[in-house]
Amino acid sequence: LHVSQLKVFMSSVTEPCAGPALAVTRECLRIFARYPIGRLVLQTRSPRVVELLPELKALGSRVLVSFTVESDSDAIWREVEPPMLPRLRDRRKAVALLYA
Repeated sequence: LHVSQLKVFMSSVTEPCAGPALAVTRECLRIFARYPIGRLVLQTRSPRVVELLPELKALGSRVLVSFTVESDSDAIWREVEPPMLPRLRDRRKAVALLYA
């Protein structure tokens, strides 16, 4: 298997873009950018992923950000607000910024 065929997944199981994991993810992205990897899929639900834009741009088409957004409305959380869950409006803004 050649490194250019390597596909790497960073998933929301570990939430790579929140808390202290963000710094680790940033460094991993910098390292991945130095090698001709096939594709990196970064799965997150954290709007802080936009803080990684320089690193994501360095990877270009070799990176895909998979972003979880459960709804187009924050109304689903009116009665129950899960702790530590990023607001949907913030996640939608992050998706729009990543898309731009």
